[in-house]
Amino acid sequence: LFEDPVMLKCTHHICMAHLSTHSVSGALACPVCEEKTPLAADGALRVDTTLKLVVEVWKERQAPKENENSESSPAQLPPTCGFCEEKLATRRCVQCDGFLCEECEKTSHSKGFFKSHTVVDWRADDRK
Repeated sequence: LFEDPVMLKCTHHICMAHLSTHSVSGALACPVCEEKTPLAADGALRVDTTLKLVVEVWKERQAPKENENSESSPAQLPPTCGFCEEKLATRRCVQCDGFLCEECEKTSHSKGFFKSHTVVDWRADDRK
């Protein structure tokens, strides 16, 4: 999930922490489509506060409730893929802590800076 998301010229988003990884010669290459976003002299981009709020609300809703008892609750259904937002997730990126369907794992997390990320079964509990 995004931490301090920044929207690029191509309208894809990247975490503020990843900006330095993709910045070259006053421009930022999108990790998804590789379109260049020019950077201001100070290299700063604005955090997309709307998306940040959406992510925070989503995280709150995903957090287990204190009174939930895993033994009495029905089998947990997988969450929806965070990329396509259509299919059920089967995998989870450890670094992004985001859920992926099989297709999005192959198309998004197999190239660019995502290819170094570790993708595990969606139920794996190895969050950092």
